[in-house]
Formats: sequence, C-alpha cells, structure tokens
Amino acid sequence: MDLYFKTYLNNDQKPDVIVANYNDNNVSILLNNGIGGFFLQMTYAIGVYPFLLGVNDIDGDNKLDIITVNRSSNDIAVLRQC
Repeated sequence: MDLYFKTYLNNDQKPDVIVANYNDNNVSILLNNGIGGFFLQMTYAIGVYPFLLGVNDIDGDNKLDIITVNRSSNDIAVLRQC
C-alpha cells in the first residue's frame, strides 16, 4: 500500500512526486526535471510501515516539510526543508 503525493516541493512550479513506500519503510522524492521526466529519486528512511503522508510547512520557514504516520512503529516522521 504505497502512498503518493503530487506537489511543488521545490517551488519551481513543476509538479514533483513524493511516495511513501509501505513495505520498504522509506519515502522517495522525485523532483521534476522540466523536460517530461524526473531527476534521480532521493530516498529517506522513516518509521515502520508509513500509512499516511502529508506535505506542509510545519515549522514556518516557508519550505515544505514531509510528514508520515507510521503504523508499526507508532510514531510520525518529519522530513524538514525537503
């Protein structure tokens, strides 16, 4: 049960993709390259079995943060300034 979120993560007005990989316990970020594809994915370890994914500026620095809620580790993960 992987989740994805489409957003303008780096403020370049090109849609980027974030994927919470449930079985791999990580988040993949794919930044739009502007020519119909994406740059190489960046992967970040998070808690066990992410089942909710959100994007918001939670610390007020005008940069989007990625938040996951993780089922088996019973916690949340925050990737700041992505």
